[in-house]
Amino acid sequence: MPGSRTLRVETEEWRRLQRAARAGATDSVAGIFADHLDAPVRALLVTTAGERGVWSRLTMVGGQSVIVAQRIASVEGEIRAEPGAQITFTGPDELWRSLARTLPDKELLRAPASAAVEGDRPLALGVDDAQRLLGREECNLCVQVEAWCGGDVPVMVWGRLWSVVEDQLIDVRADGDELRLVERPAGSVAKELRWALTGAVDATTRQEAAG
Repeated sequence: MPGSRTLRVETEEWRRLQRAARAGATDSVAGIFADHLDAPVRALLVTTAGERGVWSRLTMVGGQSVIVAQRIASVEGEIRAEPGAQITFTGPDELWRSLARTLPDKELLRAPASAAVEGDRPLALGVDDAQRLLGREECNLCVQVEAWCGGDVPVMVWGRLWSVVEDQLIDVRADGDELRLVERPAGSVAKELRWALTGAVDATTRQEAAG
């Protein structure tokens, strides 16, 4: 599919599309959703900035990707999805651009993979200092990529948590009871996500070849 196409649907239309897909629709938008219900490659991106954010689900089947993005908000301590959804159909060439539009307007998060030319900088901080630094974050992004080949569990799972704090993109890792923080250059999100999605595609291909 050359380029990308985005639809904005309201709540009732979104529910209708979901029902039609689960019923086995074969044409139009619902038919594409039906093809992606059991997509072999899936990713979930959740980004928050203060009390609001965006929940995006990416599925890949062959050379076609579908991104369903819904705005979310914290209401009385609960995360709730706002009405409606934004649906983007895209191919490999436009995939990152389409995903980047769902992220906070921060170049550190939205930059393409080609921008990641600088080195990493580990931050030597104790747990208390690390938590204080993360307490000043402007926004964050949590990503999980999965490869599925039928069955009840994925054959590959990859996850990352990034935080933007004081003009720094920080890769946050838990190492036992410790927090390991690494400052990454702009473009790292796109670069690592591309690597993970490629790995997920390879994992499903190997599994299928093995029978």
